[in-house]
Amino acid sequence: MSTAVTAVAPGGVLAWEAFTAGARRVRPGLCPDWCLADGEPVSLLGAGFEVLDVRDLPDGGRGPKRAMLVRRLAAPRGPAGHASRRGP
Repeated sequence: MSTAVTAVAPGGVLAWEAFTAGARRVRPGLCPDWCLADGEPVSLLGAGFEVLDVRDLPDGGRGPKRAMLVRRLAAPRGPAGHASRRGP
């Protein structure tokens, strides 16, 4: 997920859907690394995101999933309305 997070431009949105750990009861061969634990994926974002929606989706017979929609916060504005810059 870290690659997806870094690819989101300021003001951009990220939609994410994945199986939860509970899906392994229905799909035992599902890779545990691909399954969301409690609090994920929001806990994997770090600072700088606004959570727009997180919900557990109906099972549908394939295992439970969780969906998330977040927006990367715009770069902070400095004096005179210009985006502040970091570094040299």
